[in-house]
Amino acid sequence: MSSNLINKLNSPAHEEVRKLVTQDAKSRNGTSSQFTLDGERGQATSQLCRKLPDGTDQCATIALEARDLFQTMQSLGFFCILPHDPAKTYIRCEKIPS
Repeated sequence: MSSNLINKLNSPAHEEVRKLVTQDAKSRNGTSSQFTLDGERGQATSQLCRKLPDGTDQCATIALEARDLFQTMQSLGFFCILPHDPAKTYIRCEKIPS
């Protein structure tokens, strides 16, 4: 990892994402939700959403560009992919089983 990426991963926004993911896993007895992230290119904030057991989404605005949020989710052990439909702009992230 480059030192620039390490600095980003130590930012308050990264810490907020880590806390959200950890709280989610605790609320699900150790398993993680499916997350989606979305943000406009070049914007300083992105949306991070998790799918709740009842099928609804719970979202938070994160002070990271979408590409940085993508890197953060990958650093937390998530596999993130784009949807097959090119008209959709979100990225879906699922925890890689350990």
